[in-house]
Formats: sequence, structure tokens, C-alpha cells
Amino acid sequence: MNLTEKSDTNTNNKRNRKKVVRLNIVLAFFYVVFFGLIARLFFLQIIKHAYYLDKSKDQLNRVIHLYPERGDILDRTLNPIALTLPSTSSYLVPSKVKNKRLFVNEVSKITGLSKSNLNEKVSSVQPFVWLAQKMPVEMTEGLKQLKMEALGFIDVEKRIYPNNGLMSQVVGFVGVDNQGLGGLEYKFDKELKGREGMIMLEGDPLGRQLVFGKNKKVKKSDGKTIITTLDTTIQYVAEKHLKEGIDLNKAKGGVVIVLGAQTGEILAMVDEPGFDPNKWVNSESIDRKNGCITDVYEPGSTLKIFTIMAAIEEKLVTPGTIIKVPETFIIAGHKVKEAHDREKGDVDENTITEIMEKSLNVGTSLVAQQLGKELLYTYLRRSGYGELTGVNLPGESMGLLRMPSTWSGVDISMLSFGQGIAVTPLQLAASLSIITNEGRLIKPRIIKGMMDADRRTLRSSRIKYGEQVVSKSTANKMKIIMKSIVENGTGEITKLDGVSIGAKTGTAQKARENGIGYKKGAYIASFLGFFPVEEPKYIVLVAVDEPKESIWGSSVAGPIFKRIVQDIVDYTNMAPISNYP
Repeated sequence: MNLTEKSDTNTNNKRNRKKVVRLNIVLAFFYVVFFGLIARLFFLQIIKHAYYLDKSKDQLNRVIHLYPERGDILDRTLNPIALTLPSTSSYLVPSKVKNKRLFVNEVSKITGLSKSNLNEKVSSVQPFVWLAQKMPVEMTEGLKQLKMEALGFIDVEKRIYPNNGLMSQVVGFVGVDNQGLGGLEYKFDKELKGREGMIMLEGDPLGRQLVFGKNKKVKKSDGKTIITTLDTTIQYVAEKHLKEGIDLNKAKGGVVIVLGAQTGEILAMVDEPGFDPNKWVNSESIDRKNGCITDVYEPGSTLKIFTIMAAIEEKLVTPGTIIKVPETFIIAGHKVKEAHDREKGDVDENTITEIMEKSLNVGTSLVAQQLGKELLYTYLRRSGYGELTGVNLPGESMGLLRMPSTWSGVDISMLSFGQGIAVTPLQLAASLSIITNEGRLIKPRIIKGMMDADRRTLRSSRIKYGEQVVSKSTANKMKIIMKSIVENGTGEITKLDGVSIGAKTGTAQKARENGIGYKKGAYIASFLGFFPVEEPKYIVLVAVDEPKESIWGSSVAGPIFKRIVQDIVDYTNMAPISNYP
């Protein structure tokens, strides 16, 4: 074989080897693809069978959502506080606007939306833009009369608060999606909104309903109706007189609470300034909170009620016990003195009743010394301080009552007349039920009952009793002392013909926001009482924040208290009652 033939043979061998390699690569590729397809089919048909079966059903099914109607909120007499009414929302299809200038001018006149806002909506590249949601009837009619192709309308539901700002912080408000965002609306959102239903229609891949297809329906469940303990009329008079008192005293704000003296039912709960839940987006967040349960303050002299009550229960004193009360009192190196200078002719010796009538800090401190810090703490704790009341409202604070082991030497004196302790207005009002209910604490409540969508009663709430804090005898003695405060002492301004009232005034310095020291010139003036003394029916607390014309509970909060009591007496046709011992 010559060299030429050998070269040709080598070339042919190389070509054959290359063909074999290419053939093997092609075969390998097809094997990979083949087994890949087998694996994929196994994965889809075996492993993911259930998933894709459900997905195929979804493509063949059409779901129609059935939205429930939000339940109502009513007062104790079944007057509406919050309702859901039919409404209309409007949307815009920007691509269908033929004359942008005309559209903007006409729609701006009807809706009140700015022209710049409307120009932005009209110029949007989105196929759908909300114009206005849950519109007033007149706005809806005005837009419909334009007969513009670019405008569309959807029937929706709108939450309405017929009393506007009345009871606003208690009832709360809802967002654009009817979700509760505050107060009872938030606390009972699950019960109020109900359960969504749906209709599932079986169709073909093009979405057409099959005549013999299977249909499935899940019934919707409308929201429950909540009946509160609130009384719209009592709430109105409380709010009216508080506002007038705040304006008269150039105050920052204030609260009023009216409770059933033997039921714990919250008949009125006012925190001023308030807001209109129909227009909540225009309000400040600070005005939407319920200060009656969220804010804490030092109660001042109103707390003397519980210091004296504890001492009487422990048989350390009686209403007639005489104590020598100096003008000042030194304890642990600190001087305790009265809020007022002693008047000419005042004597050192005072009965327990006179100490309360004159609201003597020194006298109360001396009684607290006999009681001791452990007992004072125990009675304050049993009276509901330093813990939640358990009322069905969101955001409640438990206040502040420190353990006796953390008290300084002077704290027992300061706590005895309401300094160094922080309470919520609701805690303070509810604690007075110990005296109005024969020594037993009643837990405050805001819910009277609940009904289903057909107004059938589902459940009713019951009185929630706390423990027996003091004896019936001690409670009755405290009634007499508190009546004497109104007849002969600092509460004299609230005397009413034909109605016996028991009460206690309070003036407390306001703590700084950072909790260190007191805010200069800032006070909270309060008045806490009940009536009638013989058979207590109502507890009323009035507290005014930072009054400027006067700082005293008697002159600032007392007149507001008196006007509220007078209106409640007139409203309930309360008959005059004979004198109480």
C-alpha cells in the first residue's frame, strides 16, 4: 500500500468515527428528551394530579360572590347608632373620555374634586380608575345626569352614623371596605361583618354556563346586630353640657361617664373633643381615641373616698371619729399641706365626715397612717385600680398602682389623696359602685345583647360582679358622708331640690408627658358622684382637662355635673325622694 492509499484510509476512518459520535449525541439527546417527557408526564399526571384537577375545575367554574350586610349597632332603646344603607360608587374609564376639559369642569362641580386631581385621573393609562366611592345621593344623581360614557357606577353599601359625632369614640368607624377600625366597630368586627357566601356555576372553557352543569351555593350570613347599654338621650345631654363647660372654662378637653349604679351599664361615655365617624378621614387620630379608657391621670381628692372607706371597714375610724388635724404634716422629711389655706375660725379637731367635707389632705394622710400601706394597697386593688375593668372596648389601660414594696416613705400619704397613682376615668367611675351597691364592686359593661340578621335575640349580657370589697354597713356610712359633702362641703354647688346627691370633688396636678414631675399650671378638675342617695341609680363622673378660668373640681366640674343630673332627672321623670339619714 502506498502512502496515498494509507492517507485516504485514515481520512475515511476519522469521518466514520465523527458520524458515530454525532449519531450517539443525537440518540442521547432524544433519550434525554424522551425520558424527560416521561418524567414530566409522571409528575403532572401522578404527583400533581389533584392540583391540576382543581385548577381545571377553576377554569370551568364561575364564582359569584355574595357579600353579607354589616350588622347594625343600636342603643339600649333600639335607636340606631350605626347602620348600613345602599350607596353607589363611581369609576372612570379614561380611554372613553371624549372631551377632557368638559369632563373635568362638569365632574369637579358635582363631586368637589379638584381639577388637578381629575386631570390626573383622566390622563391615567389604567383601564379603570375610581372616581368617588360611597357617594351621597345628590352626587350620584348629578353624575348620572351627565350621561357620560366614560363614567360607570357600582351599587355598594355605606356605613352611616345617624347621630354624627355622638358616641363617636365608643362606636368607632369603618374603612372603605367596611372593616371596623375603631371602637365597637373594631372590637366586634367579626360578628358585625357576617360571613361571605358564593354561587359556583359550572361552565365550558369559554366561560359559558352549561345547562346541565353542577351548581354549588354557599349561603351568605349577614352580620349580627349589637345592642349597647348606651342611652342616646343621656349621651346627648352629657356631651352638650361638657362642651359648654369646656368652652366656659377655656379648657383643653374633658370626659363624662354615666353608669347604672347597680348594673354597671355604661349609659354615656363622652370624650371631648370628638369626631364625626361619617367623615373620620378629616379628623385627627388623637380625637378618635376613647380617653375614658385609654388615658390615665392622677385622680386627686376623689380617691379620698377609698382611703376613708378602707379605714371605716377596718374599724379604725367611724364617720364621727374626731382627729386633730394640723395645718401641715411632716412625713419622711416631706411636708404635706392643704390645697387651701385654713380659714379664720377653723379648728384643729375634725370628724372624719368633716375631713371629707373640707377635703383635708392632712386629715386623710393621718387616717392612711393608721391604715398602713399594705391595707391601703389591698383596698385600692380590690376597688379595681391597677387592673383592666374588662369592658368590651379596645385599647383599655390598666392604670398604675405600684406595689407597696416600691413605695417611698411619703407615698402612703400621697396615695391617700390621689397622687402617685394613675387611673382611667372608667376605673374611677366604676369603683364608686362599691358604695352604691352595698359594698360590692360591679364591672362596667357596654354590651346589652346581640341579635341575628332577623332580629332574633342570640344572647343577653348579665351584670358582672366583682368581689365584696366592704360590708353593706360601711357602704351605707360612706353614702351618708358623701351626701354630707354636697349638703355642707365642697360639693355644695351641686345641690338640687328634690334629689339627694352624694359626691366628692377632686383637683389634681397634671403629670408631664414624659412622666417626670408635674406640668406647670396644668390641672384636671373632677367631680364624682351618685344619685339618689337613698336608692342609687346613676353614677356620674365629670373631669375637665386644663381649665383656665378656675382649677377647682367644685367650680369647674361641679356645675357640669349638676346640669347633667338635672337633665337625667327630667328625662326619667324621677320622683322626689325623702331625706336619707
